[in-house]
Amino acid sequence: MSWLFGKKKKKEISVSQKTEDSTNKSIEKMDQTISLLEKRKKLLEKKMEQETEKAKDFMKKGDKSSAMTCLKRKKQYEVQVQRLDQQIMNNEQMKLTLENAATDIETLKAQQQAAKTMKQVFKETGGIDKVQDVMDEIQDTMATANELGDALAQDLGTGQIIDEGELEDELDMMEQEELDKQMLGMKQTKVPTGPLTKGTATTATASKPVKTAKEVDDELAELEAELNA
Repeated sequence: MSWLFGKKKKKEISVSQKTEDSTNKSIEKMDQTISLLEKRKKLLEKKMEQETEKAKDFMKKGDKSSAMTCLKRKKQYEVQVQRLDQQIMNNEQMKLTLENAATDIETLKAQQQAAKTMKQVFKETGGIDKVQDVMDEIQDTMATANELGDALAQDLGTGQIIDEGELEDELDMMEQEELDKQMLGMKQTKVPTGPLTKGTATTATASKPVKTAKEVDDELAELEAELNA
């Protein structure tokens, strides 16, 4: 963050488009070279197999000298194959190094772009002092809003003196009236325990016997039988 406080700027690292193109072309060339070496290796391995088969045929015919010549050629091919293996390995290592370099270039470009963007963002905010001024202004505004809210919530008062004792007496009276109503209701709903007379028969409700589950099932069975008849 040295650039925020006016310190000396460091020289920006840049990678030219020419360098990027050259790196990509080199990687492509390495791919082509590796492919060519692998094809050459397969050809020599095939020739090694052919020389082995020829040597076997000559041995079957008893021509040991010709068989030895075939094995010598096979050995020469084998040495070339070993050299090709080493060349392929070297080229693959170089290709990997170039690919890593290309990745590093892209990473560097992305980081430089991010740094520029961050610098522009902080520049537009006006720096740390400007941010602090804004925060102080917000705090002052919030304090003013809280004071205003407290002022609006003050008890205005009506000048009227309320006797809390009278209010408590009124509450007691309301509670007593409610109790009296409950007691009166209990007396009116009480059922007489003596024998029912003609006068009281109209107010008493005869209880009906409760049917058992078996009785209900039997009745349903009878109804089904009637429907099926």
